[in-house]
Order: sequence, then structure tokens, then C-alpha cells
Amino acid sequence: VDPSVVLPSEYNSALVILSFFVATLAGFAFVHLLHRIAEHEHTRSRYPWMAGGALIMGLGIWAMHFVGMLAYQLPIEMSYDPLVTMGSAVPAVLASAWNLQIVAHARVTRFRLFLGGIVLGSGIGLMHYTGMAAVDFDAFIRYDPLLFALSLLVAVALAMCALWAAFRMSRRDTIRTLSGESLSALFIGLAVAGMHYTAMSSTICFAREGAPNSAQYLGSDVLAGATAIVASLILIAGTAAVVLDRRLASEILHRMEATQRAHQTGQRLQLIMDNVADAVITLDERGTIETCNRAAERIFGLGADAIIGQPLTALISDAAEGTRKRNLMRYLLDPAARRAGGDGFEVVGHRADGSVVFLE
Repeated sequence: VDPSVVLPSEYNSALVILSFFVATLAGFAFVHLLHRIAEHEHTRSRYPWMAGGALIMGLGIWAMHFVGMLAYQLPIEMSYDPLVTMGSAVPAVLASAWNLQIVAHARVTRFRLFLGGIVLGSGIGLMHYTGMAAVDFDAFIRYDPLLFALSLLVAVALAMCALWAAFRMSRRDTIRTLSGESLSALFIGLAVAGMHYTAMSSTICFAREGAPNSAQYLGSDVLAGATAIVASLILIAGTAAVVLDRRLASEILHRMEATQRAHQTGQRLQLIMDNVADAVITLDERGTIETCNRAAERIFGLGADAIIGQPLTALISDAAEGTRKRNLMRYLLDPAARRAGGDGFEVVGHRADGSVVFLE
């Protein structure tokens, strides 16, 4: 290679940092999306989440590479074919969707991580080199064969590391904290950015004969900033949707658990009541019977269905003395009369066969 025709290259440090930020933010959304889709493994809602996850993850990785490509500066004017640039996002989105289909499960085997790493790494590599084909300038692009192959190997290897970090580290308790999630996102961001800049090291640009060796840069910083802002908004929206959905699902789960605990408590209380020899009847504030035990069914000669829902007065004999009725009505209408340790009183109840029974 004649060094005189090789264009010198350099990187814009601010854009490199910005590209790493986008990659890390993509990793943060990646952790949430993988786990949320895994939670919907056996439900129909898995597929809308996968579609959204593929778009957010794919566009996030694409935005990181696009900003990283803009950070790569040459001493000639550079522009990008808009159709090829947008089309280069397709491999990333498709690879993300396929990767989610492979690894977004409750239990992930090493083989799935291995296959998912190959798919994701290959998709990232294809996206990168498709994006490089969108570059339009007065130069030839060639790739160092060894570094080209190495970039693909790095893409696959670091994709495997990223998946391992997302799953193995997320199985620890620390993933529920912001520090744990940030650590996983940092690892994934390093994996994606490391693959990109390894791939860029394989790029060699040759000046065309007669082409000018200097030109003004045409707003690459502004274009990169706009791309990063749009990508960040997409990733933040995706992460927020996952967090809010998970919080809603957690609230629903807590309500279901509370209802189940209340049902179990009611069953235990009913079991205790059924083993008491005396009749036990519970009332609401209006004096309507809510529950009764088996002893009450036996004493009154009625089934639970015939007793529950009736006013307590329906079980009281019309032949009861006025004093006893007044005591009963005062008990039903005056909450103070129901205090623990209060004076008891007797009433006369009637059975289903018309006989009477004295109740206290």
C-alpha cells in the first residue's frame, strides 16, 4: 500500500463519547426488554413486545454506529446516501428480532446464548458494512482482510459477552437496583462500541487521482447530535414503557396475591367455625347474615344457602317477648352495644320445622 494515497483519518472525541452514550443507553433498554419479553414467554402479548423490542434495540444500535461513523473524519468532503443509510438499519432490526426470539426465554441455555451471539453479531456487522457503503466521497474504500475478519469475530464474541452479561448478571439480586442495571448496560455498551471501532480499524480510504485532499466538513456534528437525540428518545420511551408495564404487572400480581391470601384466611376461619359446637353467625352493619357454621345449620335446620343473605330477625321467633326483641334491635342498631365484654341477652329462635330454640 502506497502511504501517499492513503487518506489520514482521525476521530472526533465528542462524537465518540456520544456514540458510547447511545450504545450504553441501548444496553439499558436491552436489559429491560429481554426480561419483559421473557416474562411473556407463553402469552400472546410476547409478539408485540418482540416487535417493539426489535425496533428499539435495532435502531439504538444503528444510531450508535451512525454516530460512530460520523466521528470518523477524513480530509475530504463526506456525505451519505440517505436510502442506503436508512436501509442499513434493517439488518440490525431483523437481527434484533431473531436474537430476541432465540434468547428471550425464562431459561436460557449456553447454546441459545451462543446462537444468539452469532445472530446479533452478524447482524451488527452486516449493518455496519452496509452503512459504510452509504458513504459518498472522492475516495476508494478497501478493508484489511485480517482486520475485516477480526471485526466480525469481535462482533460475535462481544455480542455473546453482552448476552451473558444481560442474563447471568440480571439473575442476581443487584439487577433490581439502578446500579446493577447500569453495570449491565455499561457492559453491553462497551461490547457494541468495541465492535464498531474494531471494524472501523479495518477501513482504508485511498484518495482518487486528482481528487482534492481538503474540504470543509458539512455539519456532521449537528447531524450526529440530532441522530443521538432521536435515538435516545426512542430508547428512553421503550425503557419507560417496560418499566411502567412491569410496575402495573407487579401491582396486579400484588392484588391477586392479596385476594388469594384473603380467600385462604376465609377458608381457615370457616374451618375453625365449622369445628365449633355452638352456632356462629356473622353479620354486616345492617344485620344481614354473612356467614354461618355447620352448627348453625344443624340448630336451625336450614342449609347455609337458606341462612346467608337473610336478616337475623328472620331466624327469631315471633313469639319472643318484647324485651328480648328490643335487646336484639338495640344490638343491631347500636354499635356500642356490641362491645367486647358487654352484657349478653337471650332471644328465641325458630327452626325450619317450627320448633323454637333459645339463643344467647
